[in-house]
Amino acid sequence: MSTGVAIALGVFGAMVLITLLIIFAVVAGVSAAVAADDKRDEN
Repeated sequence: MSTGVAIALGVFGAMVLITLLIIFAVVAGVSAAVAADDKRDEN
């Protein structure tokens, strides 16, 4: 029983970390694109 709970918590934790990494990557990508557009507009 405890082993199953540990595995479930591990999988859930991994999913949360992966989700946060994906969100961070998307936000960073959008920020970079916006920054590039701003620089291009200034020039």
